[in-house]
Amino acid sequence: MYYLFKYLGGVNIVLLTLIITHFVLRRVNKFGFKNKSKLLRKTSLFMSRIHPYLMVLLVITAFLHGYNLVGGIKLHSGYIAFAIILLQGGFGIMVKSIKKKPILTIHRSLGLILTIAAAVHVILMKT
Repeated sequence: MYYLFKYLGGVNIVLLTLIITHFVLRRVNKFGFKNKSKLLRKTSLFMSRIHPYLMVLLVITAFLHGYNLVGGIKLHSGYIAFAIILLQGGFGIMVKSIKKKPILTIHRSLGLILTIAAAVHVILMKT
């Protein structure tokens, strides 16, 4: 079972990469192609549709990964990353329901913070 839950860490990295790809594709299309790339637009629309589902899956797999490898709830780099995942999801829900620019800005900023937290967690757990 240990290797299954350890493997979920890799799954979490893939899910996080896919979730962030949505934002990156939109930026590349906007600034690199002046929103003229139909392929990037279609891909971004697809990523936009699956984005919330990937986030729910990330919350589930991140919890299972951390809870089972640590043996409970203990404060360490993984749970800090998990807390940011929960914040990110909460602000994502607010982006859809409230539709205010500051909430979107916080949601995007949390994405960057989450990426850093996940990288720090992976580095700390590898040593």
